[in-house]
Amino acid sequence: MTIKQMAAGLLVMSFCTSAPALADDADVLKGYQKTGETEKCLDLSDIRTTRVLDGSHILFKMNGRRLYLNTLPHECSSLNFYKAFSYKVYGSTLCSSDTITVLTGGAVSGPTCGLGLFEEVEKVETSGNE
Repeated sequence: MTIKQMAAGLLVMSFCTSAPALADDADVLKGYQKTGETEKCLDLSDIRTTRVLDGSHILFKMNGRRLYLNTLPHECSSLNFYKAFSYKVYGSTLCSSDTITVLTGGAVSGPTCGLGLFEEVEKVETSGNE
């Protein structure tokens, strides 16, 4: 393997929430329904934004208005507090076999946690009465 291939294969991405976190991030799930469609991997080039909903759920907003909910197999300590994470991948996809690391904003990183499957979700149409 050449150095160029190694450099291309190692990609570190960080996603931080710069806006103040909403108090009801976990309630965002109430506005979506699961489609039952799951993906093991997402193309990195299609990921537009992420939103940490709580210590076990991350919403991935994709190009083309697609949304995927990742439910971590285990709660990730301090993810809900810091709402920021990084991941390291080897290739061009983020997969359920990959891990995330909580970014604490300091010199020391937070815990590393495994990802789950990416489940497609759709926004629920609501009536104007709510």
